[in-house]
Amino acid sequence: MGGGQQFTKNLQIVYLSANLGAIKNPQSLTLRLVFNGRSWRDNDRTAPFQRRDDGSWQASVPLASQWVYAIWYVRDELTGQRDDNRGRYWEVVFCDDNGKKLSQGIRYQAEGYAGSIFSDDIKRTADYDRAISIVEGSEGGAHGILLYDEWVYKFRRQSEYQREHQELAKEIREGLALHAADPDYLRQTAMFLVGFEDAFPSELVEHAVDISDRVAVPGMPSVRCEFDRERAEAVEIPEERAKALGDWLTNYPNDHAYSNEIRKERLDALGDAGDIDGAEAAFRDLAARVPYEADLYATMASIYIRHKTKLDEALTLLDKAEGNLTADGESSGFVAVLDDNPDEDRATLNLWRGRAFLQLQQWTRAEDFFERSARALDEAEP
Repeated sequence: MGGGQQFTKNLQIVYLSANLGAIKNPQSLTLRLVFNGRSWRDNDRTAPFQRRDDGSWQASVPLASQWVYAIWYVRDELTGQRDDNRGRYWEVVFCDDNGKKLSQGIRYQAEGYAGSIFSDDIKRTADYDRAISIVEGSEGGAHGILLYDEWVYKFRRQSEYQREHQELAKEIREGLALHAADPDYLRQTAMFLVGFEDAFPSELVEHAVDISDRVAVPGMPSVRCEFDRERAEAVEIPEERAKALGDWLTNYPNDHAYSNEIRKERLDALGDAGDIDGAEAAFRDLAARVPYEADLYATMASIYIRHKTKLDEALTLLDKAEGNLTADGESSGFVAVLDDNPDEDRATLNLWRGRAFLQLQQWTRAEDFFERSARALDEAEP
């Protein structure tokens, strides 16, 4: 399921109320299920159970190739009873065509035990020991792509117990020495330290970054590149952030993983700084690289409107943004104004149009676009 061309079409769930379930004398059972994590769209399901001749209940939920994990509970719509397996819920991690659990599915499973909320009615109390054991016991743990997650859960566990991080730093040092020739281990550990650098000695972070890059698999972006990127993005003052992002582009001219994203972030920072000339130059450069990205035009338009300049040009850019909402093409990877939801994005664009016409003192048109925006957002609410 999810790893190749073939996958199961339906998830069949049987509930044995008579012997094991917490719901007594069930009347009208419903399955409440969520696929993957909460950030996914259209991943929440409610499905009816059907009573079988043997007294058990069965529900069927259609599957799609993008689902790699599912978590669920059972409720009785008539009596209000609920069975969530004593707060543990039921869950399944899907497998590839060879029967191997998918790493991303394991990640969602571990996140659930680390306090991730799947929906308003599906959430566990954080249990970092359980989350750690899940990733450690997987093929992606210990040396693989889930090692980063393992370090994060250990960090959170220590923070929860209000412990200092010297103990974790000691474990990391020992791991770096023990796996000095393992590029995956070193990279995952270095990336964790880069993300949490303020909690660890700078020399440990620098050491991990250096040794990771020395044994890196050819073709992989350097951790140093990632480290410098995160530092540039973290600069708070917009003028200084724009400069830091520009320096990063100069220092890593051959990067293809993040360069357009950084260009877009720099455009946004220049807008925040009020550097219109700099923003226009950054916009022209990026428009030549990602000409069909709607958010790019909306971002430049918002800069003009926020700084009350070139409002006619801003309106033209908003029209161009709307024309590209559903266009195919490369994206920069950084979103500043829009949200990748065409209906909500049109409402956002109308809001900016209203602001522009307000500054142009065209009151009727401003009011019209504000009303369109509000109406669309109201209709978009569940």
